[in-house]
Amino acid sequence: MKDLRQVTVIGLGLLGSSITLAINRGNFGIKTVGFSHRKTTRQRATELGVADIISDDIQKSVADSDIVILATPICTFEEIFKVIGMALKKGCIVTDVGSTKVLPHKWAKKNLPKSVSYVGSHPIAGSEQRGVEFGRDDLFDRAGCIITKDDTTKSAAI
Repeated sequence: MKDLRQVTVIGLGLLGSSITLAINRGNFGIKTVGFSHRKTTRQRATELGVADIISDDIQKSVADSDIVILATPICTFEEIFKVIGMALKKGCIVTDVGSTKVLPHKWAKKNLPKSVSYVGSHPIAGSEQRGVEFGRDDLFDRAGCIITKDDTTKSAAI
């Protein structure tokens, strides 16, 4: 995706904050937006400079994004897909850092508009620590990532 201008990460725990920090470290000129439903997480993320913008409005946080990454528990994915679906711009790619993929693909197909693509992903990285304060810009360095698709996944999105 050569015109990548904005990435939104929903969920600013260890993985989510590490994603935004890594993007910012790369100095690619990509705007990073982080969303958390918890006020304390948003405040701490702001203090730590985890993303360019920290949002408390999930729909506004994804509205201009080229890629949206869910870094929340898998049990929240279906509801998040329902809530963000109509706010996503045409051509947006939605992915996640979850460890299972059958249900997320099913939920994406059911709840996301056909004008966006869902690509499942699972980075093989992490830590025993949890929370925004443990985010690291090098967490994914030299880490593998499993990518999953289904029969509707656009090859360009992969």
